Amino acid sequence: MDRKTPATLSEELARLGYSWEYLDKWQPKVDMYWHVDQVNVAGEVVGRAGAMLPNLPGHPDHQARYARRGLLPWPPGETCECKGCRERYGTERTGRKFMAPDEVEREMGNGRLFDGA
Repeated sequence: MDRKTPATLSEELARLGYSWEYLDKWQPKVDMYWHVDQVNVAGEVVGRAGAMLPNLPGHPDHQARYARRGLLPWPPGETCECKGCRERYGTERTGRKFMAPDEVEREMGNGRLFDGA
């Protein structure tokens, strides 16, 4: 796979819900959360949505690949607008953009992110 240009990565991350500033503020390591259940080839659920995977690469190229698989840097919840959470909770997309990693950490520290979830 060839490397994508920063502009291409920005556009892809924006389509996946990240803020445009993500390329300028990305962190080297990020804790990620599954927003979809993990299913093996036999159709058995082997991992539940909400499980955290610590210290994954925060590079924008990795983030784009993770996001396509349902792995995002904030915990899932009813106010999350990713496809997995919308399907699980039956919510509608409002079109708002997700936050950059430093904003997520700040809001989680303040207890305001996703209604304290």
